[in-house]
Amino acid sequence: MSTYVRYELLRTFRNRRFLILSFGFPLVLYFLIATPNRNESNLGHTGLSAPLYFMVGLAAFGTMNSVLGAGARIAAERSVGWNRQLRLTPLSPRAYFRAKVLTGYAMAVCTLGLRLHILVAGATFNLHTRLAAAGSLVRPKE
Repeated sequence: MSTYVRYELLRTFRNRRFLILSFGFPLVLYFLIATPNRNESNLGHTGLSAPLYFMVGLAAFGTMNSVLGAGARIAAERSVGWNRQLRLTPLSPRAYFRAKVLTGYAMAVCTLGLRLHILVAGATFNLHTRLAAAGSLVRPKE
């Protein structure tokens, strides 16, 4: 099963469309949404700045996109008959499903790790977002 997980991860990282939608698209959306709202310091009377709110929301969007992409790959493989081919191999259906779930979780961890580039982008464009060393999101001092 570990070999199949490794190949599945390689296959996922070679899929350009998936990588662009999971990693690049949230960053582009962040610039399009947060940049015009950079001076909004109390979004909807929540006490959160708009760039901070959008940073967290788009991090969640990218993570959900990467996990749901694993389910979409299962459906696509089933439609082309790949599951039928795999039944001829010693790989059990349970191991196949575990590999897909592990791949989805690994991609979610990667997208969460890469959300730091949104934080760097916010700092670069002075969008008033910062992340405390403890990992909790904090509002900048005004």
